Amino acid sequence: MSTLTSAPHFLAFLISLWILSLAADHHEVIVKDGEDVTLHCQAPRDAQINMFEWIRPDLESDGYIFRFIPEESTTVNQHSSYRGRVELRDPDMKDGDLSVVLKDVSVSDTGTYRCRVGISGGGKPKVYSTIQLIVSDPGSEDGNSSPVGLLVGLAAVGLVLGAVAVAGFLKYKRCKNKRSGPSAADDDKASAVQFI
Repeated sequence: MSTLTSAPHFLAFLISLWILSLAADHHEVIVKDGEDVTLHCQAPRDAQINMFEWIRPDLESDGYIFRFIPEESTTVNQHSSYRGRVELRDPDMKDGDLSVVLKDVSVSDTGTYRCRVGISGGGKPKVYSTIQLIVSDPGSEDGNSSPVGLLVGLAAVGLVLGAVAVAGFLKYKRCKNKRSGPSAADDDKASAVQFI
């Protein structure tokens, strides 16, 4: 039997792929309080961009961090704590570079940032970048006041251990079924037939 066709191995394989896909789509950036940080977003080089926006889903309001729509102001409905602190890294957006610079960050800027891009003929806007920004508190001993990395690591370890436990249980059950063999009544019948 192939390694990937047995249920426990296939399950472990799928969980591994899921963990790897999470790591590929999610970038963590750590900066110190008061610094400037670039939030990277790369759209297709030759695409005609109808709109793009940087959002922070964990904010309490619907305001965005930065929005670009041709012929429209970038500050309409912008979240008030980001006014005057966010600008395009490249105002010409050459080669699809939609990165923004967030100036003078503070611990309250810690959170998840997403770059959503609407492309001409591309349908609904889609997320091209997700960044977990961690702004360290200068007063903390290790310079990092957020346990996000630790939590992600613990979740990954928990998933792997869960997959191993399921695989072990299924293997135990399969071995137990093979060892139990025929029932005692079947043994008695087989002995009686041999005796005659």
